[in-house]
Amino acid sequence: MIACPARSESSWFIPADLVVAFACFVATLLTWAAWMRWGVDLDVDYPAGRVVGLALTLALIGLPLAWLNWAGSVIVAMPPALAVSAFYDWQAQDESGLFVVGVLLVLIGSLAVTALITPFVAAAGRRQRR
Repeated sequence: MIACPARSESSWFIPADLVVAFACFVATLLTWAAWMRWGVDLDVDYPAGRVVGLALTLALIGLPLAWLNWAGSVIVAMPPALAVSAFYDWQAQDESGLFVVGVLLVLIGSLAVTALITPFVAAAGRRQRR
């Protein structure tokens, strides 16, 4: 066992989970911006290729983090970041307020998929490291 030196009460300490969750949140926002906003007229629906590209890129970000046992950070960060991105994009285009339904569907759907897949990936990663 390695003894850790005592931290003074005045020192700042940010838990690693929070750092990973924040980095995953920012990476998700940037991925949405790159795939869904870059060079696209906001009055046009998203092409299917861009949605698939977004999903694959998010998988390339989230699955390795889950493999390294950061599944909780991925679950906490990615779905809200997608919802924030969708809200930002869609609220300017919709006067009726129905965009909120779409944002909720993005949040619920991405949360369901992320919460379903990442624990299995994390378990496989732990099993591989044994």
